[in-house]
Amino acid sequence: MTIWEVIGWYVFTYPLAMSIIWTLAGIYFWWRREKSYSRKPSQWRKIGAKNWPPVTILVPCHNEEVSIAATCTALQFLNYPNYRVVFIDDASSDNTANIIRRFVGLNPNFHLLRLSENQGKANALNTALSVDVL
Repeated sequence: MTIWEVIGWYVFTYPLAMSIIWTLAGIYFWWRREKSYSRKPSQWRKIGAKNWPPVTILVPCHNEEVSIAATCTALQFLNYPNYRVVFIDDASSDNTANIIRRFVGLNPNFHLLRLSENQGKANALNTALSVDVL
């Protein structure tokens, strides 16, 4: 057997053997660890709605008239018991604030913080963090 034949067998058998080993190891891992997780009830269901930590979502907006209604609609359907959403209108020149106001009236978790001058996204978020909205 020449060196080229040995290299040829190695190049063919090594990927084949390793693909079999990785496939079997993946099936073993799933069987030992992940299969049992799908049968157990979720940890979060045991906690109860009163013990969930409150969450605040900050949404900076500047001239988002086209997409803000879709964002508000999606945020209305969050499946979380204790949250609030703060929309930071960074002095928009379009109809963004009016669209948000419509949703603020419908959802008690929504709040609008309107800035008088455009400060940029980072400064708008920092302003919202420094202001107590509720």
